[in-house]
Amino acid sequence: MIIKNGPEWFKTFGTEKSSGTIIFSVSGHFNKPGNYELPLGIPFNKLIEFSRWDPGWEKIKSGDPRRLINKSISRHIIEDCTMDYESLQEAGSALGTAAVVVIAEGTCMVNLLKRISRFYLLKIVDNAHRVEKERVGYIEF
Repeated sequence: MIIKNGPEWFKTFGTEKSSGTIIFSVSGHFNKPGNYELPLGIPFNKLIEFSRWDPGWEKIKSGDPRRLINKSISRHIIEDCTMDYESLQEAGSALGTAAVVVIAEGTCMVNLLKRISRFYLLKIVDNAHRVEKERVGYIEF
């Protein structure tokens, strides 16, 4: 569509400073997690509603637009925040890859962070092992 309609058309989506669309990868306690291409600047709470958050708005503990590698923001900030680079930076977070995780009230953050830390540790170890194997294989040649 961008090639067909041109960059000016694409810039009609989003905000003045964050124009265009982005693919939000939404996960967490949702009925409809998934990947959605939406305009930058969509209100955070509309993205949550779009992804069918069942527990109820008051049950949101926090949200993180960078899949839990950034500072999560509270429900009260989410209510007034839009999903663009400037607004999220003002809220003390960042858009990053737009991989959004929303966490329900009652979730133990310590246990959640343990699981996330383990995931990233295993990824690092796996990548280091793969690099070592490739390096050794290259040297043996």
